[in-house]
Amino acid sequence: MPEDKSDTESNGIEQTGGESISVTARLLPPLDISCGVREISVILSPGATLEELCLQLSEICPSICLAGTNKLRPGLNIMVNGIHYRGLEAGLNTRLEDGDELTVFYMIGGGARSKKRGPL
Repeated sequence: MPEDKSDTESNGIEQTGGESISVTARLLPPLDISCGVREISVILSPGATLEELCLQLSEICPSICLAGTNKLRPGLNIMVNGIHYRGLEAGLNTRLEDGDELTVFYMIGGGARSKKRGPL
C-alpha cells in the first residue's frame, strides 16, 4: 500500500524555560518526494530566524541547503505567510513568529526555445 504523504512530521529541539514557537513548513513537489513528507512542524526558540529554520530543515531534508553549507540551493523559493523571503525587509534574517506558515519549493521553468522554430 502506498505511503500516505499527507502526514505531518514534527521535529524540534527541546527549549529551556518552556518558551518556544512553532512554525509549519509545507514542501511542494519534488521536495516532498525527496524528503518523504509534505508538511513539517518545527519548534524553535523565540527570535529564531528564517535562516536558522532552513538549517534545521536541511537536517531533515538535505535538498534544501548546499552540502556542508548554510546556503540555500539555487532555485529554491521560500514563502513566509505568502511573501517571498526576498521581499521581506530582513530576507533570511527575518525573525519568525509562532504560527508562521512557510512554503518551500523549487522554481520550475520551461525548456529552451528551438532555434529552428524562429520567433513567434
